[in-house]
Amino acid sequence: MDLFRVRLNCVDHYQASPTAFDPQFNGQNGRSSQKNVPQVPVIRVFGATETGQKVCAHIHGALPYLYLPYEDSLERKDVDAYIHSLRLSIDHALAVSYRRNTNDGKATFVAHITLVKGVPYFGYQVGYKFFLKVYMLNPLNMTRLVDLLHQGAILARMFQPYESHLQYLLQWMCDYN
Repeated sequence: MDLFRVRLNCVDHYQASPTAFDPQFNGQNGRSSQKNVPQVPVIRVFGATETGQKVCAHIHGALPYLYLPYEDSLERKDVDAYIHSLRLSIDHALAVSYRRNTNDGKATFVAHITLVKGVPYFGYQVGYKFFLKVYMLNPLNMTRLVDLLHQGAILARMFQPYESHLQYLLQWMCDYN
């Protein structure tokens, strides 16, 4: 892939229906299921190239995320079961907090959850620990999710989320330099 540099003048984001440039979630397959899929964030960058050509780039596939500590079994079936219950619990808690119908299937807030490892940066830590990286479909839901995690509304326990304080666009800029 060729390098494409843009001098940034303005960066914002909007929600749009998923396209072929966006990752597929929750077992969706093809365009027939696209109409029931919730909208995803798209970053819009205005700027200029090094030669002065004006650019408006729409960047797909960059999702807001946070990390949650994971201390349970690392067996594949146990991790998958925990991720499934965490996803359902987050979707349900957010739907209730936004006063949406939890049974209609349109109250989807989590895009994807993966198991990752890293070194925690709170306090003195030696070695790696495991985390769940929770990707959300809308950056505007992150603050509410963090509040629910602190209150113990997710899986009936309190969580300490990591990297939840970063704004979506700043998180994207840090991740992609």
